[in-house]
Amino acid sequence: MDYSDATIRHANESDVVLEFLDFYKAGNPPDSNLKHLIFDSKFTPYKNLRELDEKGVKFITIQRRGKTIASQLEKIEKSQWKKILVMGSDGKGRLLKIHEEK
Repeated sequence: MDYSDATIRHANESDVVLEFLDFYKAGNPPDSNLKHLIFDSKFTPYKNLRELDEKGVKFITIQRRGKTIASQLEKIEKSQWKKILVMGSDGKGRLLKIHEEK
């Protein structure tokens, strides 16, 4: 599912992820389960990520690749990368190589 809102302004952009959660819950049966959200790491502050975590919503944040990150990625051994299939709203999947770390 893709979600967009043309009325997002700088003043309220950090809470859009929580607004989306309300939007999703309002349009789906109470027992439906949102599997995960994927968004840019700068999209919302840590307090909102904590709230998602407390509500049991799994999420993936994507970090922009700067020079430092690119050089760190090059140092990761091939065996530490994992392949996952992420399904799109059109029903097609995309195979991604991922590496998780805290």
